[in-house]
Amino acid sequence: MIKVDKIDLKLLGSHIKEIRKELGFTQDKLSHKLNISRPLITHYEKGIRTISTADLKGFCELAHISADWCVGKLNQKVRIKTNKKIKPKEIKDLMQV
Repeated sequence: MIKVDKIDLKLLGSHIKEIRKELGFTQDKLSHKLNISRPLITHYEKGIRTISTADLKGFCELAHISADWCVGKLNQKVRIKTNKKIKPKEIKDLMQV
């Protein structure tokens, strides 16, 4: 059986807020970009709600950031600067920061 760690919602929320501010986005602008409500962004940033896979994927693609860092699996931000599909081996290489 594979052990799955719980996601620290407060850490995830702080990462979302940090990246949102780095992008120069308000919560309203980010909500429009992701096609979700602004209150949902607030709930994500405060760690009140669990982010959906689709919203996390959209956020990470928009910000060109690794989802692994967002959820606390990596200690260092990993920027993804590509529009091409990344092969599993390439992902493993990227994760060896």
